[in-house]
Amino acid sequence: MFVCVFTAVRTGNLAKFNQVLDQFGEKFQADGTYTLIIRLRHNVIKTGYVQSKETMDIYGTREPQLAFHQRISFCLDIHNMSVKAMRFPPKAYNKDLESAEERREREQQDLEFAKEMAEDDDDSFP
Repeated sequence: MFVCVFTAVRTGNLAKFNQVLDQFGEKFQADGTYTLIIRLRHNVIKTGYVQSKETMDIYGTREPQLAFHQRISFCLDIHNMSVKAMRFPPKAYNKDLESAEERREREQQDLEFAKEMAEDDDDSFP
């Protein structure tokens, strides 16, 4: 009789628990354990609820798919940003910079201008 109560509580089967209570109720009252058995009814309901909650297939929902999509999107964004960071600067960037030949010409003109200025300074002093 207690084995039947135990299995009903372990499985969370409320129908079987009520059946055992109807079948052995008089014996439980004679033993003085009827109120204890009645208090176990709450545990039967709780066990049944926990078991029904655990049997839900998480992969049947969209939650794993959305989490996987979010991770993949993050990885692809990082990849795209790193590829953009490794690119060479655009051609328009090079237009602003002077070439080596233009730089040499400018430096040569600066030197000539400095020489002329030095000669002018030397000529102005007696």
